[in-house]
Amino acid sequence: MSNPSQIPLHRRVLILSIPWIVVAAAVEIGTRVLFERPEPATQLFRLTMSAPDAVRIWRYKGNYRQSFANQEFLMEIETGDLGLRDEDPTEDAAFRVLAIGDSYTFGWGVDESERFTEQLEALLADSLNGRTIRVLNAGHWSYTFDQQLLTLKELLPRFRPHLVIQGVYAGHVVRIGEHRWDLDDQGAITSIAFEGFENEIQVREDGALKRTNRLIESPPLRSRFLAKLAQKYFRWKQIGTAQIMITEPYFPDSRVLDEAWVKTGRALRQTANLLEAARIKYLMFDIPADLTVHEAEWSEAVRDHLQGRKVDLDLAHDRFRSIAVEVGATWVSTLESFRSGYDTTLYFPRDPHWTASGHRLAAEVLFPAVLMELKDAR
Repeated sequence: MSNPSQIPLHRRVLILSIPWIVVAAAVEIGTRVLFERPEPATQLFRLTMSAPDAVRIWRYKGNYRQSFANQEFLMEIETGDLGLRDEDPTEDAAFRVLAIGDSYTFGWGVDESERFTEQLEALLADSLNGRTIRVLNAGHWSYTFDQQLLTLKELLPRFRPHLVIQGVYAGHVVRIGEHRWDLDDQGAITSIAFEGFENEIQVREDGALKRTNRLIESPPLRSRFLAKLAQKYFRWKQIGTAQIMITEPYFPDSRVLDEAWVKTGRALRQTANLLEAARIKYLMFDIPADLTVHEAEWSEAVRDHLQGRKVDLDLAHDRFRSIAVEVGATWVSTLESFRSGYDTTLYFPRDPHWTASGHRLAAEVLFPAVLMELKDAR
């Protein structure tokens, strides 16, 4: 019998590796037999209205039409040449207001005529002594503050508004933390991409948005077993990200979003600087998350996540207000009105967005401040 110490090291390593190679091969074969190839992405919406964009990651297709329905609402969507869910911008109105924002501004779940922008336009039209008013809606669902800034840069020379109004939502502080910026020599944001490869948004070939993970799409050694493990991890991380987006902005002792709040301030500061240079007024208002308005809106998952931790439901609201004061924007709070006027019809039962009633309340709260800004514009 040969002495093991006399066997060359590389041969000993090979001999010891054989059982592990056999086990790994068996696991890989078993995974391929038992499981289909893992889906590399999660579709965010059953809407095919997006197109890839080198500056904003994605934009909406121009002249797009689709009906979208779920258990809570039916929504008709139509875009103009520029991909806005609105008529294309013109300068033919005496007073022009541009609304930038996310899915609340877009009007997720409601018809165009029910959005706060259209209702605000109607209120203003009755108070401007016959002078024409146009409120252009440039809302994009899932857009955070840097994407809204780049949208604004594109639209300003086309619309030349007297006033820009921007709704700020705490959930997008989380999203902006995922972004990597390309900056010019002055530090201005010129384009956006994703920081990593584990959890990014891309546009599918059919125009739907997807959350994707390249570890699933291109696993090491093309292993389906490793892809399956990555898929499990990816789904777990998605759940964690969703919980952070909903609740983390309201934990005073949390440091998770510190960097994201810094990026939020930088993006909103650049928005203010852009408008100041163009001599355009700037109004910022809060979009209160349903959980900050009333405990009746708390899901069981939210209650479990909040349990045992110190919570300040005004925390994000106060931070946004501080940023607005810092950048010189007019600040309008809708939170108090949503709390004092709360009823269960302001938000959809499961979807966290405003119903037509929620949009109506937001328009009523914004109306006095917007009217004052416009009367001071000329």
